[in-house]
Amino acid sequence: RAHACAYAVAQVKHALAELQSRLSVVNWGPESLMTPARSAWVSACTGFGVPSEGMRRWWKQITKAYSETQRHYHTMNHVRQMVDNIMLHSLAASNLNSILMAAFFHDAVYQPSNGPGQNESESKQLWEVFAAEFGISQNAVDTVSKMIERTANHLEGEASGDLALLLDADLAILGSEFVEYVEYSQKVRLEYSHVPLAEYRNGRSQFLRSCLDREQLFFSPEYKHLHEASRINMAWELRYLTE
Repeated sequence: RAHACAYAVAQVKHALAELQSRLSVVNWGPESLMTPARSAWVSACTGFGVPSEGMRRWWKQITKAYSETQRHYHTMNHVRQMVDNIMLHSLAASNLNSILMAAFFHDAVYQPSNGPGQNESESKQLWEVFAAEFGISQNAVDTVSKMIERTANHLEGEASGDLALLLDADLAILGSEFVEYVEYSQKVRLEYSHVPLAEYRNGRSQFLRSCLDREQLFFSPEYKHLHEASRINMAWELRYLTE
């Protein structure tokens, strides 16, 4: 057991040293300390062979997109929460870099007034522009593209493996603490403030009912513990919307 612990410690030290080396090469400058999300971006980009200049330039483009004024929930904070969850369950991933890239790009285009699937389709296209610039292999491009497309319809069909980890990270907010869930529901309403209240209540209620009708909301075992809390949260919101 002692040898196993020592080996694990050595692995962690090696990983930290490697990450520190990568971050120093990227040289983000005096903007701020390296955040977990930015560190994950550097790691994923490195895995796909993206040079440091490209990492910095596209990081600015991605963060600028997620800071647009029409966003209230689908911001960089949402991406950070997804990345935190993905990294928490990284040992269950087959291709962590693909999951991370899908998380960073899945809402890169977000206009609440767009039609169903349009945001995800355009986000996928932005990922493909990024991938083409750096010569990422077609197999890798297709893998991430399919993940991004599926975030348009989380609950249509089954999912397993890396796709399940991505989808569950995206919907983990449904099983959050009640106060955080209420804040989330308010932010979603703000994003759809252009929709008349009665119409919004109807559409949102349909979504909630479709989730509640499922025996299991989350695909991967790593997220099964959120099932009960998600049902309580959504049942509350449904009551609130229909009273």
